[in-house]
Amino acid sequence: MSLRVIVFLLAACNVFCQDLPGGAAHWWEQEPLRILHLVTSMGQINFMPARELVRKKAALYFNTEHLEVMNLPAGLDDEGWFFRSPLAARMNPDYLGEYLHEAKKHGGLRIIVYFDVTWFNKQFAAKHPEWLQIREDGTPLDGIFSTGTALCINSPYREWLFQVVRDLCAYPIDGIFFDGPIFYPETCFCRYCREKFKTQYGLPLPSKKERRGKAFADLMKFQAESLADALRDTRRIIKGVNPEIAFYMNGGVRGANWATARFNRVLVAEQDLLGSEGGFLNGDLK
Repeated sequence: MSLRVIVFLLAACNVFCQDLPGGAAHWWEQEPLRILHLVTSMGQINFMPARELVRKKAALYFNTEHLEVMNLPAGLDDEGWFFRSPLAARMNPDYLGEYLHEAKKHGGLRIIVYFDVTWFNKQFAAKHPEWLQIREDGTPLDGIFSTGTALCINSPYREWLFQVVRDLCAYPIDGIFFDGPIFYPETCFCRYCREKFKTQYGLPLPSKKERRGKAFADLMKFQAESLADALRDTRRIIKGVNPEIAFYMNGGVRGANWATARFNRVLVAEQDLLGSEGGFLNGDLK
């Protein structure tokens, strides 16, 4: 079986972490994290019994992992979830519950749930057209990874997202990692973005094509703060359940981030770690 491992570059955001009673450090501040991310979301979530997979990973001396429990072969939907949620359209085995049981029993392996919050398949998008990111010409965004689309964090999609987060936090997980949220070079001009910008700036949402001047600077600030708002509300939900659940997203690169609005200096304040995908290892990893 051909699997993929993602390498992550991480730094603890100690300055922004909530203090624990007595000045104790959060678990992610206590030692370097050796994080494994085994990509199983292309239809392989439960390809191996949880007990066996936990044992194999622990034997490789990782102390933390991104665990995938949602299938997304052509983008995320609500049918391929392997955990319990009232929002799930299909009841699959509770692999997350089984896996956590084995991980806690084995000890030494922290479980951070991987959640792609941007890339969705066409079938799911068709059920929620009002959630889609929209181009400047009014057409819905498509062609993401050739198969899917992206949802806008300023739309009512955010409430759906928050409920999924609550459902994940009902499990004894150690963290949640968001792949996203982001904007795209030609987005977003949905009515929710236009209305929110008009309320905040008193002006129409400016074009993303003219990448200079105050209007573009305002647009970048607006989009970055929109992402920050979503992260802040998510983090509030998570910490309301358990302050020891770590939360962070796939951060911006060391380069121009205007296309996605993923500006680390703005977004880091709403996260416990600053992390970014550092590379991919492919092939038969058995």
